[in-house]
Amino acid sequence: MELSIKQKTIILTITILLIFIILCYIATKFGAFKDFRQDVKKDNNNNITKCEQPKIPNNLRYKKRSKINHYLKWNKVNDAIHYKVYCYNKDPLKGVLPYYVADTAEHHNITDSAKIPTISLPNLKRGNYWFRVRAINDCGEGEFSEIISVIV
Repeated sequence: MELSIKQKTIILTITILLIFIILCYIATKFGAFKDFRQDVKKDNNNNITKCEQPKIPNNLRYKKRSKINHYLKWNKVNDAIHYKVYCYNKDPLKGVLPYYVADTAEHHNITDSAKIPTISLPNLKRGNYWFRVRAINDCGEGEFSEIISVIV
């Protein structure tokens, strides 16, 4: 019995997928991706140590110094390298996407002092805003801070 072109294509596709799955298993089992794990990291002496995501930033607060100068501050997280600030123009607990996200590693408007990180929030128009922050280190992003609601 002769197989149709459709049947041959299906058999070939399944065979390729099985080979791919087997190769991925072998590569993962024998450590090909060990450097991509985020549960371990290397210290200064090249020793592998347990990697932990940063703690939750706390004491998030809003400051308004003038009509155009708006700031967010929070307590520094000891093992954080940088932070992401999430701004919403609708309540984030209702499943909406952020209005914008500012990564302090990429923006010049961060003052990362020894104790109190501060980010300026330019061009906020009148309205309601919700903010939350998460710390980031070599192991990934930590959990979100509490949400604060602000009326500008």
